[in-house]
Amino acid sequence: MSLERPVSQLAREYERLSRLFAAQPPLTRHFLDQQAAAIAAALERDGSPIRYQLPDQIILEGGESLTLAPVIRKRLVGRSSDRQDRWERLTQSLNSLEESLNPALAACGSLMRYTLARHVLYHLLPDGREVCYLAASPDDIPSIPTGEIQPAAILAASDAVADAGVVNPDSNLLQVPYVDAARRFYLPQWVAFGEDDRLLFGSLEEAKACIASLRNAVHLLQNAAAFCPSLVVDETYQRKRTGLLGQLVNQGRALARAYTREMVAKIRSRAAAGTLNRGFNLSLSYFDDEALSLRTCPIEVIPTGRIMFVPAFVVLAMRRAEEKVRGDYHINPSTRKHLLAQLTTIESAFNGHS
Repeated sequence: MSLERPVSQLAREYERLSRLFAAQPPLTRHFLDQQAAAIAAALERDGSPIRYQLPDQIILEGGESLTLAPVIRKRLVGRSSDRQDRWERLTQSLNSLEESLNPALAACGSLMRYTLARHVLYHLLPDGREVCYLAASPDDIPSIPTGEIQPAAILAASDAVADAGVVNPDSNLLQVPYVDAARRFYLPQWVAFGEDDRLLFGSLEEAKACIASLRNAVHLLQNAAAFCPSLVVDETYQRKRTGLLGQLVNQGRALARAYTREMVAKIRSRAAAGTLNRGFNLSLSYFDDEALSLRTCPIEVIPTGRIMFVPAFVVLAMRRAEEKVRGDYHINPSTRKHLLAQLTTIESAFNGHS
């Protein structure tokens, strides 16, 4: 007998949870949605305990009605200052419900898990444009936007970012809420860099905050999937995951390259001022597409001491770092390629300069 595919098992589990939720009366479904919203709000409040309640009655798939005593309906997940730890504690709390010998509690554990995951997916995470990303070898995550630029939508004034091409905001011409480069991505409101790494914000700090918002959305989606693994078969989950991940990798790498260009300019400025003659080290930023965050690669350029700076020291340091990165198999191939390109950028900036 052949083994069943894991995807089909997840699909069956998601269908089972959907049927169980649909079997509940409208008031019970509304109550579950309210509890999911309360839990999600509590997770955003640092350090506060998570309090929620179970419904007073549950209908099983077969139509059997089970009643829960008031004393077991109130649930509490203790305080924790770490947000990720709070998600884990909540998961453990619902796991214990699902493993209960009481069939009503077991069903409530499944329902709360399903309802919270869908609340995060459909109500907390923004929906975006239909986009298509290409993957550059050896990337696992497609992140290069392709296809025609989609037409702009009329959005709320709070969401609008004026197009650089609009000269007179009071004219009768239709204003484009987002620049063309931003509209190539899933969520144009969180695009900090356009083509050729052109900065679309006023500063790198603003760009960093924008990408942090995008990263928080990705983490929220990951938490929802960890909370209810069968959620991954939902078409909306797949669409949002593809859009968010591709945009985060693209923008994260662009931010790292911007920091690198800023570093090159700073080295040149300090070299001209003669302040690099006592040794210096670099912390090179790069985007780790496995951890989905910026990381730094420490590089010693000139040991501490009275050593006159010459550009060749930077070139040699980058080449040593390149050899180290090529042999570091803790870094996945796509991140390694990105990091090597960062090192090459710095090497090229100082190669041939006296």
